[in-house]
Amino acid sequence: MFCDKCGRKGFPVRIACVVCNATLPDAPAILETPQERAKPKQVRCVKCGSVALDARIACVHCDATFPRPFQLIDADGPVTHDPKIAYYNFVCCDGACEECRRFNGLCFLPSKRSNYRLPISACKYPVCWCGIVGVYSDEGTVVTHDGAGKQDTYHQPGDAADIVSFLQHSNGVATKDQIAAYVDAQLAPERERREREHANVELWQGAYRLEKTSPEESISLYRESIQAWKATLRTDAASRWDYIEDSYNRLTLILEKSRQFPEALREIDDYRTFRVEMGRKKQVETIAKREARLKKKIR
Repeated sequence: MFCDKCGRKGFPVRIACVVCNATLPDAPAILETPQERAKPKQVRCVKCGSVALDARIACVHCDATFPRPFQLIDADGPVTHDPKIAYYNFVCCDGACEECRRFNGLCFLPSKRSNYRLPISACKYPVCWCGIVGVYSDEGTVVTHDGAGKQDTYHQPGDAADIVSFLQHSNGVATKDQIAAYVDAQLAPERERREREHANVELWQGAYRLEKTSPEESISLYRESIQAWKATLRTDAASRWDYIEDSYNRLTLILEKSRQFPEALREIDDYRTFRVEMGRKKQVETIAKREARLKKKIR
């Protein structure tokens, strides 16, 4: 900011009395901490004795006063940023005025940086402690290195690259609530899959606990577990395979011990059919061995 009176450039740091233009001591009590702004103390002008809360800002060179809050102008120089910064985040401190709090959490692309200058023109306090924080492009990403030194970068919902992608489709600006809703929508499928898998695992656990005390009930629960896992895997092939394979393995084992050989073979055929349906090449070795053993017993 340039002073209209002396023409010199300097960010004002002193507060001027609204009555006599005398400058108050540097950093008076109301400016010591943001928390004190919520309950401002009275500061009296040492020259005329007037109370000068939320007064004007004085030029550090000639004491000319500026209206508060002031707004930075283009003459202050072009807005520059670190090229490593992916986007910016507006952050309010504790006790910020209601006008600043409206911007709290706002994110925007570097191309929008000139639209958000601090302090905002509507700020109601003599000095604004709010800030704009740059979020770097590698924030939230996972980088791995293999034995040969090859580097792989994995992006995930909510990392810097993901937020930038969202901002690019949102005219370069988005509120924290909009971003939170966007990230939550991406995480919803994974959350739902975990919930389905948890319910399926409980079925498997119930069947496993009943193997010795109630084999028939265990058989029924294993079959229910298999059907549940089939539905889950058909919906999302990335779900876990180990529980459905173990369910088939334990089920056919109980049927073999109960000398229900044809039933065990039918379950193995069902396992093989489902594996082919899902394009699964590798099968459980114990089930293959049990199949060969059961065929010998039926002959």
